[in-house]
Amino acid sequence: MKRVYIVLMALLMAMGLSTSAMAFGVSLSSGGEVFDLTCTSCEGGFTIPEQTVTFSGGDKVTISAMANADPTISYGIAVTDLGAPSIFGFVFAIPVVLPALPTAVSASIVGGLTDFTGDGVAITALNTSGLVQDNNLAGVAFIWSVGPSAASGPGPAGSLYTYGSYTFGPAAGPAGPYAGTFTTTVSFGLSGGGDIAALTGSCSIDPVPLPPALLLLGSGLLGLAGFRRSKL
Repeated sequence: MKRVYIVLMALLMAMGLSTSAMAFGVSLSSGGEVFDLTCTSCEGGFTIPEQTVTFSGGDKVTISAMANADPTISYGIAVTDLGAPSIFGFVFAIPVVLPALPTAVSASIVGGLTDFTGDGVAITALNTSGLVQDNNLAGVAFIWSVGPSAASGPGPAGSLYTYGSYTFGPAAGPAGPYAGTFTTTVSFGLSGGGDIAALTGSCSIDPVPLPPALLLLGSGLLGLAGFRRSKL
């Protein structure tokens, strides 16, 4: 089985996690072939303009993506799997800093599967969660995931079958503070024979502000503590 693995990583140029000091390196590799992709830095993140790479074995990958320090990662992937079934892997990562607050996480994936020959098309989730898209903060034992395995056909050659949409959340996520890497990993096998998988996905982790009542309670307790110290 052929393997195609893509790493899209925002690399820090200096100590710390300032997104104003990042270099962006993007590469795509399969069977020893390596391609450098166009990656453009932008305020607080990076963008990958849509581009297509064709490997010597005939497999094609069209990809676009963006990530920012909100933090949110979104991507679009289209792969054409010629010959034997292939394994495709994509890693999107960006450094983030989260405040000392609760968080809410969400994720989604949707797309289509094209059966080129009419003998059926299948996408097999290969992440450790058993789903196509895993999302996590490095070093934190919390993963939120979307996208099951799916199979359609057989049917007329060229049939297009809907994949999803599948969503996760919003749900409670890991609490801050946190400084590290926010990563989305997309990993799946495709059925070969010219079949096509086109996927669009996103994920996010957002700090949740404390309710005003809790802020008032906290400030009241601090004031009470100060009053008691002044009385002593």
